[in-house]
Formats: sequence, C-alpha cells, structure tokens
Amino acid sequence: MGAALDGTPAAARDGSNMIAPMLDAVRAEATLGEICGVLRDERGTYTEPPGS
Repeated sequence: MGAALDGTPAAARDGSNMIAPMLDAVRAEATLGEICGVLRDERGTYTEPPGS
C-alpha cells in the first residue's frame, strides 16, 4: 500500500492530475485519512486569513 500512496504527493508536487494516483491508493486499500495525510505533508494545511 505504501507504494500506491507514493504517487499522490508526487502528482501534487508536479501539478499533474491527482485522481489516478488517489484511485490507485484506494484500490490498494489506503484510507481517506492516509491519503489526506500524505497530501498534508506535501502541501501543508490551509488556514483562512482572519477578517475578510
């Protein structure tokens, strides 16, 4: 399963479509939390600026 998760942050890094690597991870039985975790590690967490 780890190898299937490796494609998701690589796709996020180079700006390519992330759907195919995410589907590969799901087919390898990765959880949504695991997929979000690798994306969070790559991109960080969005925090809305105060007072818009």
